[in-house]
Amino acid sequence: MLWVVVVAAVSALTFIVVDGVGRSVGQVTTAPDVRADPGVKPSTTATASPTATQASPSAVAPSPTAPESVGDTPITEPPPPTEAPGDSTEPPPASQPTGPQIITGSFSNPGGTVVVSCQGSTLTVGGISPRDGFKVENEMEGGHLSVKFSNSRSEYSMELGCGGSGPVVLSAEGAPVARS
Repeated sequence: MLWVVVVAAVSALTFIVVDGVGRSVGQVTTAPDVRADPGVKPSTTATASPTATQASPSAVAPSPTAPESVGDTPITEPPPPTEAPGDSTEPPPASQPTGPQIITGSFSNPGGTVVVSCQGSTLTVGGISPRDGFKVENEMEGGHLSVKFSNSRSEYSMELGCGGSGPVVLSAEGAPVARS
C-alpha cells in the first residue's frame, strides 16, 4: 500500500513541475538592466577558464564616472527598452499583398486525397494521402501534378494544375474527383 502513496506523491510533484514549466513556455522575459559599479575600473584584458567567465568591457554600460572606451572597444549605452508583442495600444499596420494569393484545394477519389496550393500558376503539393490498402505514385511535370492511387483491384488517377480560380482537376480516370 505504501507504493501507491509514493507513486501518487511522485505523480503529483511531476505534474506540478511540468505544469509550471509549461506555463512559462513562450513568455516574454526581459534581461535585468546591468550597470557598471562606478568604483570598479573595467579591465582591458579578459581571461577565460572552464569554470569562470568574465564579461567583456563592451558588455558593461557606462556610468557617469565610467570612461567612454576601454582600449579600442567603445562603451555604449544600451538601447531603450522595447515593448513586448501585444503591449502596444496602436493597431498593427495594414499589410499589403506582395504577390498572387495562395489558394489551396483538396481533391479526393476512392484511392486517396491530394492537397495542393496555387500561387498564380505555381503548383505546390501540400500532401498526398492514400486510403488504406492503396499505394501512391506521383509525378510533377510542367506545372502539373499526376497522382495514381492503386491496389490489387483498382486504379484511380488524377492530374491537377493551377487555373484562374486556384487548383483545378485537369483529368481523372477510374472515378470522378471530388473537391473539398
